[in-house]
Amino acid sequence: MKKNTAIERTEWIISESNTDVDGIIMHRFLGTENEVKKILLHLVKESEENDPYEYEHGTEDTEEVESEYQGHLYAYASFSSYHIDFTAVMNEKIKSLKYKPVIRYIAKKIKWDTDGDQDTFDSLPQEVILPAKFSKENYEDENGFFGEAEKIEMQDDISDWLSNEYGFCHDGFELTQKEV
Repeated sequence: MKKNTAIERTEWIISESNTDVDGIIMHRFLGTENEVKKILLHLVKESEENDPYEYEHGTEDTEEVESEYQGHLYAYASFSSYHIDFTAVMNEKIKSLKYKPVIRYIAKKIKWDTDGDQDTFDSLPQEVILPAKFSKENYEDENGFFGEAEKIEMQDDISDWLSNEYGFCHDGFELTQKEV
């Protein structure tokens, strides 16, 4: 059964984003959609009162409060040199974030071929965190499998990348993984 947000009280998050100031101000509110529209309008009016000489235009009544998506409401205040957006979102419409660690490969103990030039060898990195394009996911076969053939292909690509990136050939490296 679909909720009637115009008359049912629900939790909302209201944000204020001002182009003249760093950061976003966040508010929590328990109320109906109509009450949230009134709160947004109040925030616009309050902004106008705080800077009446710079205020140019903004959301003037609850009918002008926009809603591009169900559970999302928008109002604004424009000033001569900045703009403030007010956004209200129902809690249940806010997407949850899930932490997924970023695992990157590291090439270690790189055996650079510098024709015996120790100074050049010492100037080259012995450990390199590889770009994200070198991940298991990018080398899995069509069935999502990462086997020996896929690992060899990835190592060949890493080998080419190291030589191209640093301008020296090498005679191998070790691969490890690290959360970054």
